[in-house]
Amino acid sequence: MGSIERIVKIIAASLAIATSAFDLPSLAQENLVANLRQGGYVIYFRHGTASQEARPAPDLPQSVKDCTGERHITEASLPALKTVGERFRTLNIPVGKVISSPACTAKETAWYTFAKSLEVAPTLDGNPRPSIWTELHPFLTTKPTEGTNTVLVAHGTNLKALTGIAIAEGEAVIFQPDGQGGFTWVTRLTPEAWTSLTQ
Repeated sequence: MGSIERIVKIIAASLAIATSAFDLPSLAQENLVANLRQGGYVIYFRHGTASQEARPAPDLPQSVKDCTGERHITEASLPALKTVGERFRTLNIPVGKVISSPACTAKETAWYTFAKSLEVAPTLDGNPRPSIWTELHPFLTTKPTEGTNTVLVAHGTNLKALTGIAIAEGEAVIFQPDGQGGFTWVTRLTPEAWTSLTQ
């Protein structure tokens, strides 16, 4: 596929999503947990509540807590992040790759939620620029390793630029790549909503 054709396809997909951004499927979608257990989804989290105030973080690996001059996740937001991770484990939702923005808010969110090694993707940094939406697109269209789900942790700016969807800090939107350069959305979940998912 040529670069121009690819861009046209991205624009078309983005417009289709943007026009329906307020009609996302509800949490009550049937079989959500069963589908996630089978893998094949990309789960996009916006980082947790952030603050300029530094806080002790002795439990973080050095690669995550080296955040001089950056914002951090607030102490008050940590229990919700950890609860989301616990729900993934309790519901047996398999997580393969965890890919994070290089921002400390995103890396901390990824670590406290999933407590596993993560990949850092510089193009997910969230800084506004003309290419920000095309840089996110490959992450949402790449199918996860079979039997797993891919987790992305980044910013509201990335997602809104590509899809028109605005999400709150800590909120997640679930997408399903089609393996042909496109994706569909499944639902959006607040941190609290994960606790209401049942087996």
